[in-house]
Formats: sequence, C-alpha cells, structure tokens
Amino acid sequence: MRENDSRDNLTEKYIDGLDSVEKNEIPKRLRKSFVWSIILLIFGIGCITFGIYRLIYADLFSAVVLIILSIMTVVPAVYTLFKFCKAKIEKDVDLRREILNEIIVV
Repeated sequence: MRENDSRDNLTEKYIDGLDSVEKNEIPKRLRKSFVWSIILLIFGIGCITFGIYRLIYADLFSAVVLIILSIMTVVPAVYTLFKFCKAKIEKDVDLRREILNEIIVV
C-alpha cells in the first residue's frame, strides 16, 4: 500500500513539472537560476556604470577591473535570460522543454 502511495506522489510531482512547461511558466527547478540571472544582470549593469564613471573621473586600472567584472556577470545573465525568453515565446512544448533543459540549474 505504501509503495503505491509513493508512486502516486512521484507521479504528481512529475506531472506538476510537466504542467509548468505546458502552461508556459518557469519550472520550480529553474526559478533559482532565473532569480540569479536577474541579480547578476543588475550587478553587471551597476559595475559597468561605475566603471565608466571611474574611467572618466579616476584611474584607468580600477575602471578596467570593473568593466571586466561587468562583462563576466552580464554575459551569462543575458544568455540565461535569452533562453528563458526563447522558451516563453516557443509554442511547441517539446522544443520548449529542450530549451529549458539547456539552462544550468543553480
């Protein structure tokens, strides 16, 4: 009896995962990745803004460090957000699932 209950629970969890893809929502396993990509994008934009300010009004070395740091944070964040947007636009559920499986889980 308990084995059937555990199978039902696993089936419900699996169906919930499928429903989020079919409903065109962010799956639970990728919500952390989505939040972290937004945080990295905001941090990178702040670094590039402060780096340009330092380039104009201060020394070159600190500006270069901030600009490199911003590139290192903005590029993965934009790539991940691009994948999320591409999955959101995609109409075919199987292609949407493939796109979401390419995203790294944090």
